Amino acid sequence: MNTDNGQCQLWGGSLTYEYGVLVQALMALADATGNQQYITHAITYIHNAINQFTRNNIVYEGCDDTNTCRGDQIAFRGIFYLGLARLYERTRDNAIAQVIEASYFAMLFRKVGNRYPLSLINDNNNFSGNDLIVVTIGDLNLASAMIKVYKHKYAAPIVPNIDAAVNGLLPFDVTHQGLTGCVCDDVGCPTGHYMQCFNDSGHKDVTGGQHWNDKVSAILIGPGHQMMLFKPEGTGHSDWLKGSRWYVGDQFNDKVDSINIDY
Repeated sequence: MNTDNGQCQLWGGSLTYEYGVLVQALMALADATGNQQYITHAITYIHNAINQFTRNNIVYEGCDDTNTCRGDQIAFRGIFYLGLARLYERTRDNAIAQVIEASYFAMLFRKVGNRYPLSLINDNNNFSGNDLIVVTIGDLNLASAMIKVYKHKYAAPIVPNIDAAVNGLLPFDVTHQGLTGCVCDDVGCPTGHYMQCFNDSGHKDVTGGQHWNDKVSAILIGPGHQMMLFKPEGTGHSDWLKGSRWYVGDQFNDKVDSINIDY
């Protein structure tokens, strides 16, 4: 946003990231104040964003037209999906559900091998190195949003292919590594973000001068194993968790001090 000379002009493309953050902030304000007018505003803003940033209910960035999107721009779209998901879970707004579904199935249509990359929704495939890590954030946020739609919109057993999509999105499969579990410092446990991994059971504290607290955002748990998360100084712990979590949840995000595995 350029504010030179008292002007307010949009530079650099769309505002998907800002809309995603804005609607989450409005929901937080509604929770803090009890004023549900904030939710009404959030729905108004997100409908405006849907009108601006979608084609046939699939979210597009301006860079999609020239196939020049970089990792950050795709990650920004992922933050938009996170805002959509949380607002949908709160409101069950069907316009939001339609955007999530259309974008999700567009991702499935672009399946490459065992992966369902959001980066290919609009024929973009220009990513390498660190860009692949941030693109994974967008992939996972979209899959998470679709899980919420399935949960509230469809009755069992009408649940289309969500397990296959989530398994395809995970960038790391502990069954191939012989590990009991890992803690990661980024959503989705992308490659290179494993803070510490283990090949046995028991209580696990930080080793090697590392510090987990204020960093752990995701965990990987090996098949047949379970993990319990502990906050610092005995302030709380999770239940036994039996499956990997691409996001550990607001209660434990950046607050994990140690873990138990099968212990």
